Amino acid sequence: MGRKHKFDYFGAFEQHSKLAVAESALLVETIEQFTEASALEENTQKAHEIEHEGDTINHKIFKTVATDFITPIDREDIYAISTAQERTIDSLNGLGTR
Repeated sequence: MGRKHKFDYFGAFEQHSKLAVAESALLVETIEQFTEASALEENTQKAHEIEHEGDTINHKIFKTVATDFITPIDREDIYAISTAQERTIDSLNGLGTR
């Protein structure tokens, strides 16, 4: 019987964090370079793409934690960390689109 590949929760948290940093940097860039609303379309699209990547990571984490027999930390903590990171990315995206 082959060994099951273990999901890297901490790597996923790190990817989520990098997306939050990218979303923050994009928001700062958007604010600093603002001239008119029509010029925001490209940055808005980039922000949505980053947010979608965050959603994908979050779904992978939730799917895996639901089926893993043993997790490196408590399941509740994994859910809490992932949810907090996802809410941060979503909030930054929402702020940028407003």
